[in-house]
Amino acid sequence: MNPESLHDYLLVTAFLTNLAVNLITVAKLFRNAPQKREIHLAETYASKEEVALLRNDLTSLREQVREDKNEILCAGEERLRKLHDRIDAIIDQIPWRIVALLKTKGPRP
Repeated sequence: MNPESLHDYLLVTAFLTNLAVNLITVAKLFRNAPQKREIHLAETYASKEEVALLRNDLTSLREQVREDKNEILCAGEERLRKLHDRIDAIIDQIPWRIVALLKTKGPRP
């Protein structure tokens, strides 16, 4: 066997192996088989008191999130109201500024 044919043989073998691995991978993706997952149980379990404390903490955390959300929404509405007030004040001054500008510059010929 000469070096060129050995090289061709190894190249074809590598190609076919790669093709087989890719086909197996695609077949596994479309098979919809459930994934295997490891489950490790804790050595100690939570007591009823600890679970109750965690539930209370979670409840208070949810309430705090609701309050924070409402504060953020109110602050955003206040900023928007101030912005509208500033825009309205500028819009109210525009006609007078245009008139004053026309008086000082005069109409263009």
